[in-house]
Amino acid sequence: MSLRDVALRESAQVPGGTMTPTDQLEYVRLLLEGGIDAIEIGFPASSDEQFNQCSRVVEYVKKWNGIKKPILSGLARAVKTDIDTVKKVGCDCCHVYIPLSDSLLLAQFNATKYGKTEEDKRKWVIDQAVKMVSYAKSLGFKYIEFSPEDAARASEDFLCEIIRKTIAVGANIINIPDTTGLRIGSEFGDLIKRLFEKIPNINDTLISVHCHNDSDHSTHNALQAILAGARCVEGTFFGLGERSGMTKFESVIMNIETRRDIFENIKINFNPDYCVEIVYFIAHALGMEVPRHWVVTGTGNADNSAGTHQSIESRVTEDSLSPYYSWDPSRFGHIGGVKIAITQSSGKDGLKGKLLDLGYRITNKEISLIHEKAKRLSGFRVGEKIDDRELVAIVQEVISEVPCPIKIERCQIIGGKGTIPSASVKIAGNNLVVSETGNGPYNAAMSAVTKAASILYPVLNNFKITLNHWSVLPIGEGSDTLADTFVRIKVEDDKGAKTFSGKSVDPDTGQATAQAFANCLSWLLYSLSEQK
Repeated sequence: MSLRDVALRESAQVPGGTMTPTDQLEYVRLLLEGGIDAIEIGFPASSDEQFNQCSRVVEYVKKWNGIKKPILSGLARAVKTDIDTVKKVGCDCCHVYIPLSDSLLLAQFNATKYGKTEEDKRKWVIDQAVKMVSYAKSLGFKYIEFSPEDAARASEDFLCEIIRKTIAVGANIINIPDTTGLRIGSEFGDLIKRLFEKIPNINDTLISVHCHNDSDHSTHNALQAILAGARCVEGTFFGLGERSGMTKFESVIMNIETRRDIFENIKINFNPDYCVEIVYFIAHALGMEVPRHWVVTGTGNADNSAGTHQSIESRVTEDSLSPYYSWDPSRFGHIGGVKIAITQSSGKDGLKGKLLDLGYRITNKEISLIHEKAKRLSGFRVGEKIDDRELVAIVQEVISEVPCPIKIERCQIIGGKGTIPSASVKIAGNNLVVSETGNGPYNAAMSAVTKAASILYPVLNNFKITLNHWSVLPIGEGSDTLADTFVRIKVEDDKGAKTFSGKSVDPDTGQATAQAFANCLSWLLYSLSEQK
């Protein structure tokens, strides 16, 4: 089962959908790393810009050192000049198309030179398709794909005849497009099934499908086609395509990987871990946002916010999946899998689990106070979830003092172009001063805090401590601005890995960073004391 990505061509037909040359190559890199089977790189004869785009992609893929290289395809009308241009740009596959439905045929071939009657025009279309597929074969293309455009609305007998004749002269990929996204339910799958029954030489070629989403059925239609015998799907990640878009690869991959009971003999070669990354890359490159409810890749797919659901989720082991999830978000690129989202609907069990994930082990009384404040804040925002930074702020409001506190009396950092980034920290309550260098001044500050804390608390030497997240937000304006700093660390030993979070506010960003990092270590020490 192969996936043929057509985003570079389809995006050119979407207002605001064309990526910059740099983003195009970055997108191709992600496809290559994920293991895409084929890429339709564009319509090289349509403009100089398209030709240059296609040339850049071909050169990029040629230089790529990965194990698997995809088939590179270029689109061409059923005319020699278009086919010559696809050859010139260096594609492995020439994708020849010609309109087939009555609506498109009469609109594009209305002139009498194509025939006086509708039947004459149909004959001309078949003859032209056969000639151009033959011509492409004479040029030595490894693959020749033929698409009868708008096949889903065409006469079925006409469709069968043109497919049979183009296969006979060398088309080793036949693409069946639902160009206007008209088919619904099992209609499209039934069409593919009938083609297999009616066309005697159909097994000499690969049947591919290209489904648009005008009626919101593109992915369903593609899946129905696979069950009917198609073994290649053209589509895009994020459903990017003309009008309402087209088949979403992330959804096809998830369905096939998850429903092995239905797609038992179908194997996808693409690595599903890349689904989320690619979708968010496309959105970022085009200045769009991924809706939280977007199928497979939206953040809502990995958020668990309902109180009863969270209570059950807290009891799920690492080897099992929550009964509220039909597929595992971590398999398709959601790092960490299902996450507890704190909202006004969350219960105390879910909140407790979330706080444990953040490294907080606190009493039931404190949980109740934090739960009440968190629900009030989410309710004020009409149900919006509370992020980790805000939850840590609520914890520190309820728990005025961090257990086992490591207080940073002073932090001095040195950075800037031409310097070696370094930091010195002094721990309050003793004369211990530690200096460290780092990749940057704040990295150096965190290294200095870790070293100082490990001297005071040698048990910390038993762990590998790495920075998981660091962010700073300004509070106020002008010279009175404060640095609201949030830090999350990852702590690993032979028993596994945990995270701990800390927050600090100070006029000096270096001081706030050092103290927030120290607060993470303090919560780690507190959790160790609770285990004794």
